[in-house]
Amino acid sequence: MVRSTALVGLFFILDQASKLWASKALAFESRDLGLLSLTLVHNRGAAFGLGQNLGSLILFLSGIFLAIGFLILWLRPVTTKWGRWGLILLLAGAGGNLCDRARLGAVIDFLDFRFFPVFNLADTWITFGTIFLAIGIWKLETQGGK
Repeated sequence: MVRSTALVGLFFILDQASKLWASKALAFESRDLGLLSLTLVHNRGAAFGLGQNLGSLILFLSGIFLAIGFLILWLRPVTTKWGRWGLILLLAGAGGNLCDRARLGAVIDFLDFRFFPVFNLADTWITFGTIFLAIGIWKLETQGGK
């Protein structure tokens, strides 16, 4: 549990540090790196910019999700490595975006592949966390959790 909580903190710090850098380095211009551009965007909505007028609701639901996630992490440790990593990444990502919403009223996004909505490291953590949790659930159901 302590190790998992420390990993949540590490991924959270990486997300927040990248957003702090992006806020300063990309304030006035984008940077084209070929396939990837670095473009500063303040997203007031949910995933992919949906729900731009739902900031308070998104903030509230994110807080509830984090509280439940940490309770699961502390009171009922996830036994599979896939499930544990999934929960760690989901909590770090949700926490990073929640911190932005509470502090700024918007999430800082800056990773821009031009063919996909601009996103950030927290969004990446959430995506991989969801995939890892799904794999963990699938393994529990099909292979006894190994």
